[in-house]
Amino acid sequence: MVGLIPRIIPEQTYYFFSIKLINFKLFVRRFLIFFSEYKTGKEQPVYVFQNGNRSAGLFSYFNSALSHAQHATKLGLPFVVDMQTLEYVNYVEADEVGKENVWEIYFRQPDGLDLKASLASKLKVIKRYANPLYNSVDEKVFYDNNAKNFYRSLVRDRFAFSVALESFLNEQLRDFFHEGKKYLGVAFRQGYVQTRPPGHFIQPELAVVIADCKRIMKENSFDFIFLATDSSEIVSSFTKVFGDQLKYLRRPRVGGVNTVRRSLSEVHKEKFIENVASFSMPGDGTDYIETVEFDRNNDKYFKAREYLTEMVMLSRCQGFVASINSGTIAAYLLRSTDFDFEYVYKIGRY
Repeated sequence: MVGLIPRIIPEQTYYFFSIKLINFKLFVRRFLIFFSEYKTGKEQPVYVFQNGNRSAGLFSYFNSALSHAQHATKLGLPFVVDMQTLEYVNYVEADEVGKENVWEIYFRQPDGLDLKASLASKLKVIKRYANPLYNSVDEKVFYDNNAKNFYRSLVRDRFAFSVALESFLNEQLRDFFHEGKKYLGVAFRQGYVQTRPPGHFIQPELAVVIADCKRIMKENSFDFIFLATDSSEIVSSFTKVFGDQLKYLRRPRVGGVNTVRRSLSEVHKEKFIENVASFSMPGDGTDYIETVEFDRNNDKYFKAREYLTEMVMLSRCQGFVASINSGTIAAYLLRSTDFDFEYVYKIGRY
């Protein structure tokens, strides 16, 4: 119990060194409840993760959940992911925001806990920052074998897709890859090249990636390229060079015929962003993925499912060529063994 006292305080991430006087009475009351319930064994603490960034990308949220799952394990607490309470807005239609736990549309709960029951617990420990104070899931998984192996094991043992999504993925994968053929998986995110969002990883230029892929294909005897990208322009460019050797998921992409543009003001309104300057992007932002919709029903759900499918397919290839972003980090961890060949563009951040 002594080891838990400094870090576990119900309902919020107050730490002893940062408690404000105005919160002191509330802190004491919550701590006494926690100590009493824990000591008598009436109830067990539970670690609830709610990302304070309600518009975080799906794999950004996934990677943060991995970090927090490790943190919860160190504290000896069962873990639950909550993408409902703070009204997560990405990859869920506007009229469904806050009505269901978005996490459970795409993933199972790591420890099989019920979110409603967890939130009702007096001993819940809610964490709302994107990553714990240590051991965040980030680019180190590409060069630190200990981090890579630990998080791959964590994904394999505790982070499963939802039953519905797993069934869909198995169906998609069944006929996509030809047995006995070698695939070079390539991930290229055009939106970042266009908008250069500060703090995000620098993406390589298209000509560089294509030249590298030509060389890698020849030197390593790959039969096909699997391309994961958000851009129809990138698909066209790769098709011109690799022809029938190119494989990709058939889905709408930025720049396609059914692309619907939205203004940044619409995006700001949807995300309840009052200070536009805090969410600024170079240019008019028309190539940013969040300003793009596709003309179909349930578009946000399908975009998430397609994104997940591409990253799973990427993880099933024998080779891996990618720039760094949340999706490629997740794809790298979704694979249980090392790739036969891998090359990651480590260029820095915008």
